[in-house]
Amino acid sequence: MGFNRTGTRMRLTEACRLLRGTDLPVSDICYRVGFTNLSNINRHFRATTGTTPSRYRRLDEV
Repeated sequence: MGFNRTGTRMRLTEACRLLRGTDLPVSDICYRVGFTNLSNINRHFRATTGTTPSRYRRLDEV
């Protein structure tokens, strides 16, 4: 796995933790974990988890 892909995976792992454990807005989480805009986190998140960050949070609440 390349350096860039490893960094993205680490950012997504932290984003998942924050989505499950905080009430921070997705936009705040996006910037906090190092994505430059919401489009980037949504694209990478969907490719990895099959859903968007907002939906991931809602599904985790059930």
